[in-house]
Amino acid sequence: MIIAQKKRTENIAEYIIYMWQIEDLIRAYNFDINLIEKNYISNFDIDNNKKTETKQWYQNIIEMMTIENVRKNGHIQINKNLINELNLFHLQLLKNPEEQEYKEIFELAKPNINHVLHKLNDGATSDIDVCFTALYGVLLLRIQKKKILDQTNDAIQTISKLIAHLSAKYMNNKKKEHL
Repeated sequence: MIIAQKKRTENIAEYIIYMWQIEDLIRAYNFDINLIEKNYISNFDIDNNKKTETKQWYQNIIEMMTIENVRKNGHIQINKNLINELNLFHLQLLKNPEEQEYKEIFELAKPNINHVLHKLNDGATSDIDVCFTALYGVLLLRIQKKKILDQTNDAIQTISKLIAHLSAKYMNNKKKEHL
């Protein structure tokens, strides 16, 4: 919860990936809040009030995942909404004549996005959704210490650069909205 709050205000892309990890962590503990508390939350260096608050946050995510029927796979609606919001922002940037650098970064990533989309066949809803799915997939491979082909690494670099650029522009835009 604390990490999520920090990431949400600093880097929207890292926040989304983190939230996907939380969904998978909950699945790994079979939606058992007591196991999550015992084996995960108890390791946090925070006071008891924060631990209670964190446990409730995880419980809320568990409830959302259950209600939204994403216990086995998929993402909760609030995470999907962020992807959709980022995709709309992405489309705005592509239409903006002042965003030539962003367009060039996208054009470099586009063939890799198309390749991933073709391989996924999982109902990805947008280029940005595909990008996050690819980034998260490679993260999981790295966590599992599986070999990642050079071609995959090269593709992920273009996708990662696009998402980093998009995230930075999105966060700057959000800051301007709050001024």
